[in-house]
Amino acid sequence: MRILIINCGSRLINELSAATTGLGADIVLLPITDLPLKSVKGFDGIIISGSPLMWSECKNQYLHKFDFIKKAKIPILGVCFGHQTIGLLYGSKIKREKLLKKKIFINFHGKDIIIKGFSAKARFMEYHQEYISLPKGFVLLGTSGYGNIEIIKHHAKPIYGVQFHPEMSGKNGKKILGNFLSLCKPRII
Repeated sequence: MRILIINCGSRLINELSAATTGLGADIVLLPITDLPLKSVKGFDGIIISGSPLMWSECKNQYLHKFDFIKKAKIPILGVCFGHQTIGLLYGSKIKREKLLKKKIFINFHGKDIIIKGFSAKARFMEYHQEYISLPKGFVLLGTSGYGNIEIIKHHAKPIYGVQFHPEMSGKNGKKILGNFLSLCKPRII
């Protein structure tokens, strides 16, 4: 399978790339500066990385570059900044809090392929200070003990967001990435 990883300037891009290729995907890295995308043809899925950018500071000036998300018919996973980007595209509000940089428990809600194989909760690495409200048309799949939204899924499309960093979350993170990649079946064009 061929996965496009959009690098939004993440310090963890090497870890995200290695974790994705380690699960059997061929990847293409695209810097945020090369957005907007004209087409997603030839890709089986898209991962949008974290970023040192803060949506509360950049006043959504980059948001239009991600409009392709609403039109894409392939699975999309937003990680941290990517998660927030997806939320903002669908009407979330952003809030800024104190920097959180540690492993915490995420409580799972409902059933979905992205959280398949987990019990009620698992630990993941957090490294951020912005959070989103639940976007319109999305289902809540995970929250933190702090009450923050951690995992979301579009109600009708394979669009997911995770606030935490699976690339820094050991076996739990690999399981989340593996579950996402299981949705990214190569398509015959």
